Amino acid sequence: MENNNLISNESRSRKSIMFIWIILVIEMISMISDILELSFLNQINRGSEYQLKSAEVVYILQFIIGCISFIINIISVVFFLLWFYRAYLNLHKITSILYYTKGWAIGSWFVPILNLYRPYKIMKELYIETNRYLTNKISELTPELKITFVRWWWALWIINNFFSQMSLNSSLRAKSINDMMVSSSLSILSEVLSIPLALITIKVIKDYTNAETILFNNQNLN
Repeated sequence: MENNNLISNESRSRKSIMFIWIILVIEMISMISDILELSFLNQINRGSEYQLKSAEVVYILQFIIGCISFIINIISVVFFLLWFYRAYLNLHKITSILYYTKGWAIGSWFVPILNLYRPYKIMKELYIETNRYLTNKISELTPELKITFVRWWWALWIINNFFSQMSLNSSLRAKSINDMMVSSSLSILSEVLSIPLALITIKVIKDYTNAETILFNNQNLN
């Protein structure tokens, strides 16, 4: 017999938020490094002399930051998906009118084309159905679950990924100083966008966690 008791999701929420903060710090350091790189490339393009050792330090720093960022991003994705899956699993336990099975909370991120909209639809469903349930069952405790933040979260996610992909492709094709400057500029733009993306992701997770905690604490209501 299936267990319909909700499972606490606070630990996964905290870990997910913690790693997003770490990513935010890394992205800001990476942005400074890319700005320095762009400055060196500008000097080279103008035929100016520059300190070779300084340039080497910047490139070594970028390599180290890139390795750390890759590892932290993987860990962050894992914790976010674990949180996202459990949130949708818990919602499945209190309502049967959801559009997707709980497995799509993870699978939707990895299927081409579907990953452009289905994770957003699931997050939106989490907000709407949880808000509806709380309003009907315990209206005085209903938290602020504003769908506007979910829309901004997904818009920034799509835009940031677009420029990240452009930066990567530009870097792989770079054959001249001008190409490298374009790549660095795109990378900086992506890192700038990652700041509001990280902050609004934290906001979305925190808001839903507050609502989910109320669900968990009042799950025996009829």
